[in-house]
Amino acid sequence: MNSEAEKNAVFAEEEFNGKDNKENTYRKNKRILAIILAVAALILCFFGGFFTHYLSQGKTLRTLTEVLKIIDDAAVNYVGEGDDKSGDDAVRAVVKELLYYDKYAAYYSAEEYKALLAESSGNYSGFGLTFVEDNKVYAVTGNSPADRAGIKAGDVILAGKKEGETDFTVFSGKETVADFLLSLDTGDSITLKVRNDAGIITECTLKKENYQVSYVKYYDSGTYMFFRSDDGGKPTPGTDDSQAMTVLGEDTAYISLSLFEGDAAEQFLSAMKFMESRGRTKLILDLRGNGGGYMDILTDIASCLIQHDGKYVLAYVKEKGKTEVFKADSDDYYDGLKGVTVLADYGTASASECLIGAMLCHGGAEGGNGFSMSDLVISYNPSRGNYSTYGKGIMQTTYRLSTGGALKLTTAKIVWPDDETCIQGVGIVQTDPANCMAADGAILRAVEILASKG
Repeated sequence: MNSEAEKNAVFAEEEFNGKDNKENTYRKNKRILAIILAVAALILCFFGGFFTHYLSQGKTLRTLTEVLKIIDDAAVNYVGEGDDKSGDDAVRAVVKELLYYDKYAAYYSAEEYKALLAESSGNYSGFGLTFVEDNKVYAVTGNSPADRAGIKAGDVILAGKKEGETDFTVFSGKETVADFLLSLDTGDSITLKVRNDAGIITECTLKKENYQVSYVKYYDSGTYMFFRSDDGGKPTPGTDDSQAMTVLGEDTAYISLSLFEGDAAEQFLSAMKFMESRGRTKLILDLRGNGGGYMDILTDIASCLIQHDGKYVLAYVKEKGKTEVFKADSDDYYDGLKGVTVLADYGTASASECLIGAMLCHGGAEGGNGFSMSDLVISYNPSRGNYSTYGKGIMQTTYRLSTGGALKLTTAKIVWPDDETCIQGVGIVQTDPANCMAADGAILRAVEILASKG
């Protein structure tokens, strides 16, 4: 989960949104000396108070300043003329080395931090495609060029070509897709050959561009509700009866939620009200691949799902001996809700896990929807060899730097409403074989669970 204006990169796959995530400067031997010196400098800048009993700050700072000046003046032959000896690349490498125990720690340059803030508000740039292991699409960002072109999760990207080219580049895996997409500039148009899960191959034309994300999709047995715009601007609701999810019962709705950021709460509330207007009383909530987001958005969404009177705790955030309490305090609960099942996988993390935890802790409350582990369907987690979620029970804080950049550090532990459970490194584990399902069978299992509720 997030603190202040920061989004957690809790999942290892890349979304090809125009930012090259390949770390290369850290591995260049010619910058080792600059990195070592920068480590010492950063210790003083960021952690000086902690180390004052080991070092004489004044003397060390003077020495480092003098040494860095000598390096800057004389070490061109060693470091390489024109290379970044003490700028963003070196600082990023230092943070990675110094905070090796905190895998969420990160340094952002001023430009990167500005882009990060834009994304946290739902403003992205790129194609909106996410891959994990090969050239099979893991997720498609809502309202992205890929989404508007009709590409869906599970599709395989076979080949691509730039506008004006005759021949397609054939993709052999995730890396070749990455190389192709990351070589493009904003405004470039491409054509992709896409094979869907039925084996049908089509060609999709799309452009790399800026867009505002949609986070919610709604289905029932009669219609499909989406949030989209023709030009990538602010998405608005629309429906398409031809894409109804006919496997659902007449009393059941399905809502997928991709992240807790931007307009996610507004869109989720809109979908819940649409569900109510459609007379659906049972809900399948799909949090697969949802890597988390912001606590304030979590509280708004939880208010739609947890029966409460302003007293129910969603989470305790424990930091340096103090505890911050987050509650569901708005009045958006759908009183007609008779049952909820949740779909999760190894990409369900952070705020998603927090929401599930709150639903588990409060599901048995008077007037609640009775949510329990028997209503939670989880797909296989290959990193642990069991059926569990990602396992992120910690929070990061982003500190703005005088340069316009930012430093992100893990600063707090997230505890469930029982004031005991923290799922960090463990996740939420499903042990009931009936609810340990492959991804392609999860929705059918959820339908079975809800059908049994009468």
